[in-house]
Amino acid sequence: QCLKVLQVRCLTSGYQARQRRALMYMPGDDLKKIRKAAGLDLDIAVLDCEDAVAVNRKANARSTICKALNSLSFGRTERGVRTNSVSSGLLEEDMKSILQNAI
Repeated sequence: QCLKVLQVRCLTSGYQARQRRALMYMPGDDLKKIRKAAGLDLDIAVLDCEDAVAVNRKANARSTICKALNSLSFGRTERGVRTNSVSSGLLEEDMKSILQNAI
C-alpha cells in the first residue's frame, strides 16, 4: 500500500526520470549534515534511517528527517529516505512516520 502511495505521488507531481551522477547518503539524525547536503546541488540526497543511525537514535532520525523534508529547500536535488529493512522490525514505524509527516 505504501508503494502505491509513493507511485501515485511520483505520477501526480510531474516526476520525470533522469540520470543521476551524484548520490549522497547522510545520517537521518544529523540535521547539520542534512542542511549541508541541501546546499550542494546533488542529484539526490538520501536521508538514512538504517545503518548510519544507532538503534537508540532511530526515533530522533525519523523526526529530524521529517523536519528537514518539510523545512529545508533542496533546490533541484531529489530527496530520498533509506528505511530500515523489513526484518529489523523498524520499517513500519519508518514508513508511518515519514509518510504521515513529511509528504
